[in-house]
Amino acid sequence: MITGISTACFDPNTETEDSFKLIKEAGAETCEAALRTFFEYRPEFAKKCDIAGLDVRFVSAFPSNFEAQLFSRSRRVRGDGFYWLDQILRSVQLFGAKTYIFRGAPSDEDINFITGRLNEIANFCLRFGVNLCVENSVTGLCRRPEQFARLKAGCPQLSGALSLKSAALSGYPWQMYAVNMAGALSVIKVSEPEACNLKHILPALKDYAFDGCVLIEDTPAERLKASVEILKSSV
Repeated sequence: MITGISTACFDPNTETEDSFKLIKEAGAETCEAALRTFFEYRPEFAKKCDIAGLDVRFVSAFPSNFEAQLFSRSRRVRGDGFYWLDQILRSVQLFGAKTYIFRGAPSDEDINFITGRLNEIANFCLRFGVNLCVENSVTGLCRRPEQFARLKAGCPQLSGALSLKSAALSGYPWQMYAVNMAGALSVIKVSEPEACNLKHILPALKDYAFDGCVLIEDTPAERLKASVEILKSSV
């Protein structure tokens, strides 16, 4: 396993482009660029970011900005969503990442419709050499553990991102999400490593065919370096 940090760790007073320097200083091996605004989705923004010496493996967007539009039954609304997805994927390429972490927020419960749209999104990502990875979220596509398995059955190319924080908020044990994502897990996201039982959790993840990246997604900036050291000693 390798360790990393998401730029989502930093509060809004820290600009995303400044987060990369702080991540390098904290000693992380890799990172996620969690883009917050439409301004940051454009490739012009990615070109200005100094990521020299840093392995940016994942990129994500603020989910309520446009991801739900990709599931609209209106072609015009979907077109707006795909415009911004196109912008982000161009940025993903510039960052050198290979995975777009997606939450989505469809209002439609028709699984065939959802997986049809998901295949469209995943294939669009592949045109840019980017893999689509669905993260569990209390407001997204994967709100309950069994939903990932249903999405994967309809869109086999999907991989999964397991957020331990979102699992706790959902009320379901993280193990239930891990079972449904087994064999397709790309990344694990942890919050407050010093408060998590990582010595138990991380070895247990091998039972779910996981040996990928562990990202810190939420911890106070002043404790970030210590959190990275705790995480590295646990993997």
